[in-house]
Amino acid sequence: MSIFPWHLLGIDPTRDEGAIQRAYARKLRRCRPDEDPENFARLVDARKSALQRMAKGSIGEGPGQRSGRDARRDSLSRESDAPGANFQHR
Repeated sequence: MSIFPWHLLGIDPTRDEGAIQRAYARKLRRCRPDEDPENFARLVDARKSALQRMAKGSIGEGPGQRSGRDARRDSLSRESDAPGANFQHR
């Protein structure tokens, strides 16, 4: 399991569809497709991936993976290496 969708959406792994949709909506306000199509596409992919993982129940911890606060803390330390790291907040 990668941290890709959760990191880009700015939330911990969750099975709460509403939390995923709210996080997507918050990020969407700052990322316009006409101004930044690359990061917009990443955001859409992150939402889709998070919803797919939620539906499959595959958001849990895998071998060698961390979840919850540990994964979020680790992801923040690797922020510049993550997809969408150049995502600019407006």
